[in-house]
Amino acid sequence: MAGFLMAYPDSGFIDNTLVPKLKFHRLLRLIEERYYSARFHRSILLLSPPRTGSTIVFNALRCAMPGKSILKTHENHDFLRQLPLVLTYRHPCDALASAVRLSKMPSREEAILELCRYMLRSDAWRSVQHKVSSASKNCGVLRYEDFYADFGHIFSTIEHVFGVRPSKSVVDTFNKTFNVMNVYEISQQRGSFEFYNSSDQIHGQHVSVDMGRPNSYRNFFDASEMEIVKNFLTPLIGGLGYIIEDSTKVD
Repeated sequence: MAGFLMAYPDSGFIDNTLVPKLKFHRLLRLIEERYYSARFHRSILLLSPPRTGSTIVFNALRCAMPGKSILKTHENHDFLRQLPLVLTYRHPCDALASAVRLSKMPSREEAILELCRYMLRSDAWRSVQHKVSSASKNCGVLRYEDFYADFGHIFSTIEHVFGVRPSKSVVDTFNKTFNVMNVYEISQQRGSFEFYNSSDQIHGQHVSVDMGRPNSYRNFFDASEMEIVKNFLTPLIGGLGYIIEDSTKVD
């Protein structure tokens, strides 16, 4: 939404007479609030840091509860906090490695530094840390490593939090459609990451060559890069119950 408005300010999507009266970020917030407010009564908020399995969980939620609107976001907007909440998280080093692979920055080191800084200031990562360390009602917290090879874990969490048990046929169809090899093939057909399907939200190049396997960061970062990661992300990693293992990458 923000990218569209910034790229096309004269598109007619907004009343440009309001722009001088409101700071642009406030105008964006106003549009977001009006857009989402009509959907609150049937909505679930899926709040996830980038590259933590949120697309799989998004599709599981929409398949299990087709009458609900799933609002998938990487930012914790204040006006969305009243909604039933589902969170996903993943080893921060794997999330970082996945993001670096997609980065268009001139160098890997520059990408690592900038993305580490982003993770430390991210509302989504802070929200995950808080929820992981506290018991919350009406909230499902999904750890990527628990559902990567077991989608049943996602549906068990949906049943526990929302009291909804999808039929066996729904689960079987989901498992067939969204297994990692099938999603990889779909994403390859969609080209670059900028292109995606609005229904399933699978991007081009959505799945990396390591097929999203947990702890694959060890074979992605070299020893010097791992030192940068440790300097930035050790508190975040430890706060989520993970440890940092040494690089196994061979130059």
